[in-house]
Amino acid sequence: MATSPKLTHVFTLNMTGPAGFPHVETKHSDLCVAHVTEGTLELPDGQKIAKVVTASDWMRIKGNIVSIDARASALSDDGSLNMEFAYTGKMHVTPDVFKTFSGEEKCEVDFGQLYYYTIPRIFSRSEEYAWVNDTVFVGQGKIGVKEMGKVTISYQIFRVG
Repeated sequence: MATSPKLTHVFTLNMTGPAGFPHVETKHSDLCVAHVTEGTLELPDGQKIAKVVTASDWMRIKGNIVSIDARASALSDDGSLNMEFAYTGKMHVTPDVFKTFSGEEKCEVDFGQLYYYTIPRIFSRSEEYAWVNDTVFVGQGKIGVKEMGKVTISYQIFRVG
């Protein structure tokens, strides 16, 4: 009998961006993009180890299914630590979640309340985190609207094995 793989929480990637990005599919296109203006990379204990310096979340929206194809880059203040994230995934959204995209209402959908999973590939030029280059990860997401209508996304990232 097969056993389930062991998952270990290794990072949390938090990102914030403006609400109001076009997110409705039309007969001409289902592609949209959400830009990130700020964010942090944290260890499971909450220690912030780097700032997100650039990121964008490209999405294809078909009905209530969002296909994610995103990139993010994080860098420590002193430049000694860097991590690049490339991730794909799926989010099954409800009408309330679509409202978060436009920033209409303050709300939060927590981890596990929504089918929102990613497969991050992580790359680092930093010796301390070189192990991420040869490791498989899975992530789960949460989404919300915070102060001043900003959309927040967080991913708990787990090492597989």
